[in-house]
Amino acid sequence: MASRANPEAQERKLRSIYEALDNSANKKAVQLADRILKKQKDFVSIKGLKGLALLRMGRRDDAAAVIKEVRAVAQSEEATVQALTLYYRESAQPEELCRFYEDLVERNAPSEELLAQLFMSYVRVGNHKLQQKTALALHKGYPTKNPYYFWAVMSVFLQAHESADSIANTVYLPLAERMADKMVKEEKIEAEAEVRLYLMILLRLQRYERALDIVHSNLGNLFHSHEELITFEVQILQHTCRWKDLMSLYRTELNKNPENWSSWSGYMDALEKFLATEESAECEAEFTLPGFHQFITDVEEALQDVNRPAPKSRNLHLARLELIKRVMASQLLTAKCDSLVLPSLQEAILGYIEVFGGKPTCFNDVRQYLDILPADAQKSVLDTATATAHQASAACKEEDSTSVKVSAVCRQCLSVQLARYTGQHHTLSAEERRQLTQTLMQQHTEGLPLGKDLLSTDVQYVDNLPLLAAHILLDSVNHLDRSNEADLLRALVLLEHSLQASPSSSQLQLMALKLYCMAGAYDPCAIIFNQLQIKHFLLETIGYLWSGPVFGLGYFRSAAAVTQMMLGMNTETAEFLISAYRSGSFHKIIEIMNFKQDLQKSLQLATASALYQRVELLTKSHTIEEVVVRYQKTSPMVFPRVVAAQWRDLRDVRAMTSWAPAAEQMSDEQKKSSFELESVWVELRACLNRSVCCMCSAAATFTPATATASQTPAPAPATNGSTSAGAATTADNDDIDITYVPALGTPELAAKARTMDSGGLREAAELVGRIEKLCSQAAQHPGLRERYPIQGPHGTGLPAFLDGHHGNIHTAALIVAITTHNLLRPQQPGGSKNGSVADPVEAVRKSLEGMSADLEASSHVSEADQLDAVRKSLDGIASALEDGFARARAGLCVVDGDSRRFVGCGLEALVNVVDSLSSVVLLLSCANYFVTCSRGTSKKARKKKPTGVLGELLDLLSGAHIRLGDILSDVRAYADTTHKELVNKQLLSVPAAVIEQMPSEYSVAVEKVHKGITDSHQQALDAIRDVLDSKLRSFSAVRL
Repeated sequence: MASRANPEAQERKLRSIYEALDNSANKKAVQLADRILKKQKDFVSIKGLKGLALLRMGRRDDAAAVIKEVRAVAQSEEATVQALTLYYRESAQPEELCRFYEDLVERNAPSEELLAQLFMSYVRVGNHKLQQKTALALHKGYPTKNPYYFWAVMSVFLQAHESADSIANTVYLPLAERMADKMVKEEKIEAEAEVRLYLMILLRLQRYERALDIVHSNLGNLFHSHEELITFEVQILQHTCRWKDLMSLYRTELNKNPENWSSWSGYMDALEKFLATEESAECEAEFTLPGFHQFITDVEEALQDVNRPAPKSRNLHLARLELIKRVMASQLLTAKCDSLVLPSLQEAILGYIEVFGGKPTCFNDVRQYLDILPADAQKSVLDTATATAHQASAACKEEDSTSVKVSAVCRQCLSVQLARYTGQHHTLSAEERRQLTQTLMQQHTEGLPLGKDLLSTDVQYVDNLPLLAAHILLDSVNHLDRSNEADLLRALVLLEHSLQASPSSSQLQLMALKLYCMAGAYDPCAIIFNQLQIKHFLLETIGYLWSGPVFGLGYFRSAAAVTQMMLGMNTETAEFLISAYRSGSFHKIIEIMNFKQDLQKSLQLATASALYQRVELLTKSHTIEEVVVRYQKTSPMVFPRVVAAQWRDLRDVRAMTSWAPAAEQMSDEQKKSSFELESVWVELRACLNRSVCCMCSAAATFTPATATASQTPAPAPATNGSTSAGAATTADNDDIDITYVPALGTPELAAKARTMDSGGLREAAELVGRIEKLCSQAAQHPGLRERYPIQGPHGTGLPAFLDGHHGNIHTAALIVAITTHNLLRPQQPGGSKNGSVADPVEAVRKSLEGMSADLEASSHVSEADQLDAVRKSLDGIASALEDGFARARAGLCVVDGDSRRFVGCGLEALVNVVDSLSSVVLLLSCANYFVTCSRGTSKKARKKKPTGVLGELLDLLSGAHIRLGDILSDVRAYADTTHKELVNKQLLSVPAAVIEQMPSEYSVAVEKVHKGITDSHQQALDAIRDVLDSKLRSFSAVRL
């Protein structure tokens, strides 16, 4: 091959495709590959890159076919191996990647690189036994390289980690110990990572004495960090309850480094546990409570001798505060005080503020101790801090020093923080709040020059001032009461103005993000999210702040991007494991694996999965065929068949700073309530999604009575003297009009649907009851309409969903589709209907409001009752959608003086209407398809009006089709008109008063807020309009 003969030419051709792939020009990459393959058909590397490009274009079937060809002939060329590795990783097929490397190892002489890649492929799937085997093969081939041997040891340790204790302690852990002992005896241990792993094994086997010997031996000298070695020694002493030795160790370490807070905290923990033992009755003075207090004094005096003037050691003062707090909380410690006289907690807090009140961290340091004080003592602390702040401000006039000015600003900020935390701001009037915010922003402006020498990535000394101002303004916003919405927008302007000077302040960004969501604008949130560069574990802990409202605000594309990012974390954790092996960070492997297990049970991941499917159904699945194809190609993780009730709440609901009183902070009870409601909402979404997919699957595999009549004639039961659907006959082949042959009748698609779910219709009927139960459970939850503190999560979409009766709309549409299938399915002798759920209307009859109450709870429901259920369901669907649309319109546009204003937070109601319309269109398309198939495909059958049950169903669905088409058109027209009014400024997104009243220095921030909110509302309406256009096209194409 020419390309092989000329490596430079080969590299040049590969580079052009690499560049196209790196620039996301996947179509261009495919064209370049085709051009090269036309001349060199056996250029395997180019074929592999073509398959990767096709995958990124979404052409999974074509990509799989190309990769299959490459796999058959692939050798160990780097470009080919890299292309296939990327393909299997991006297509979430780690098992196939393992098989690929196994094939390469069999075909080629096992090289170090191939075996290492094979090992890493086993890491991705968590096959620790094969990891062990491969690592030993690597060590055998390259015995001088220790890491390979310890890869095998770690693989054995992981088998113990995932086994029952009885097996782990008798099989795997002893084996791992023997393997590590062998290297110790042969003196072949060379690195800290190897010693760490040995200590991990010994600790797991509870061989503490042996582990302590290792720490004190020469192997302990391999640790690069003394603190890491001490951590192991601390663990061993804690496990063996050697509290005196542990306190002696802490004393030694604190004499070296008194600024290590973990050592102070650990010392006090050890002291408490030691004083609870009998040994403490007679012990040396240094192991008593007075001895600990004296130790603090000795360390402080030692620092004074070394550094003059007296040093300001925060941790020494905090140790005193913590000691006083623990003595107050523990009767045991109080009894052990003996002659020790401690200052009062109030005095200690005031002493701390006097020394460290000029530091930005002061409030966070004393917050937990303030909670213990009574209200009058808190007020006394506030008064003293305020007086100190005034003195510091006066000192600034006498001494022109940056450090003095920074200290004065921090003390001013501290006095406001304490006033807010003690509830003093609750008594302020609206005008007093605004005056206070103006004062704070003026101080912010005056304090900005103090940070002129800071790096752009540093936060300013005065960043807390605009945050406080925003919190104070939000006190007047009664959870987005429209009369006070102006204060919400003013707070946003203050935050945007502050971000100009401090673009790296995460607290300012998170606060702005939250307020934009409250204002119903998501576009600025997406910008802030990109600036924050949140990745990995932080997506789990604070991802809820921007992922929660994205769908309800109409940002469907952003919703898909956010959810894909969250779903991608599962793949990324495997790469973290590989990095840990390569770097020898064995102690991190267990942490990563535990995180991965937590991730699998994470509520945030479940939310992303359900939301991803919702977006797919709404924006990309407009026909039954598209639902079937997408559903068949989507992983079970994204389309959960069963929603488990074992999710874990990894959200950090206190990530945003708040200075509200302790009683008004986000409580554990509120977090629990939020978690329960989020769980119901996620499961409800998953059930809605699943029910649509099940019905589309049933439609794709539907075999009407007319299709079986020519093969196995079935008796046609008469209904009211008319001929039922089962009596129709199939037309001759030469009479078939191909324009009426349904697209879903293809054997390929039906086969795909059968592989998806063989019991789709039965499960859809069961999901009706489940949806009803979840809606009832949500409606009865006491926290349904509770508003959380500003740093808490957004509320769920459940209130708006229930208010719009969207659960009833969905179950009604399901009943129509299920009942239509039940009436038209083929019948077998004896009256049983083959391949469907028995009597689905009876199973779900209580789910539909308005259904006849006199339906008998028997094994048979008459066709008349079923038709009556369909009629009432269709009427209920249309009426509920019309009412929901009317409410959405009323909530979106309000009169504000002489102008009309668009209220972005009302978008959720309109999105719910559009979402329900999408589901109804798909479910009624299934019902239409059942009727269409039952009529037959011949021209003669089409020209003749059907009678009996089929005729009545056709009339009902035709009427519903017209009415739903009108609703779709009305909603589409409203979205278009409103969008044009926003563009032409006939409809305002931001009240004019807010723009006019803000000072001129905020003009840039005002314009940014105004543009961000207006553009967001326009883009949301544009996205809604695009969805409705697609739904209208697909709905209009339905032939009845």
